[in-house]
Amino acid sequence: MRGKQIHKKFVDECKKLIPRTDYPFNTERLGYRALCRYLVNLRNKHFGKASARYGKDAEQKAKNSGIGEQNHPETITPYQKVQFDGHRLDGIFVIKFTTPEGDEVVKELDRLWLLCIVDSATRNIIGTPHICLNKEYNASDVMICARNAIMPVKKQPLTIEGLTFQEPGGYPSERFPQLEWSVWDVICFDNAKAHLADMVKDRLRNLIGCATNLGPVARPMRRSYIERFYNTLTKAAFNVFQIRLGANQMTREEKILIKWQ
Repeated sequence: MRGKQIHKKFVDECKKLIPRTDYPFNTERLGYRALCRYLVNLRNKHFGKASARYGKDAEQKAKNSGIGEQNHPETITPYQKVQFDGHRLDGIFVIKFTTPEGDEVVKELDRLWLLCIVDSATRNIIGTPHICLNKEYNASDVMICARNAIMPVKKQPLTIEGLTFQEPGGYPSERFPQLEWSVWDVICFDNAKAHLADMVKDRLRNLIGCATNLGPVARPMRRSYIERFYNTLTKAAFNVFQIRLGANQMTREEKILIKWQ
């Protein structure tokens, strides 16, 4: 309720219990300003609960970020903790390929998935991201992404004209040979079905030797670095790509045709 509504109910109750010569009836605004100050102090004291007025999502963010619960120590050692997630690229895509018989086939894709692992201490993407062409990525895709993060990265040749690598850039294992085949201590997941698979848990524990942190449900702020990376990537790359497609006045077939070499 708004402050005016609460004040009206407050005055109605006071009329039943308090004489008209006592407070708040002996003030100009019937105690409205004092009540508003009390509500502001109450909101500041119980910030997490008060934010529930703006929805469940606002309540979760208020309780788990900013001045909320501070029970997660900062990670300062590289490869101590990493974060994993998959990002869905919505759109209409097709792949064009040639079968062993020599026939040219065009297959439509419902969506693309981009899977990455980011280091919490350095905010670096470790290993080559994995692209999944299925409707949903599965446990095998998770393990392929983990394998790419451990194996040494070799710089791939660029086939797009005018596209170059920045000189100081590169994956950690590419720039620092001592990081080749490095593994992490803890990996943070969300509660997606592919992350809960027994194969993922067993191989991470027995082959890599790391602990798995699934985290609470519906709290992406626990994996803030990977979520922020995908947000930045979407705004800086994919949205710009869509705008350029519209600006060039391309045909529908040209817009949806992406050739994967």
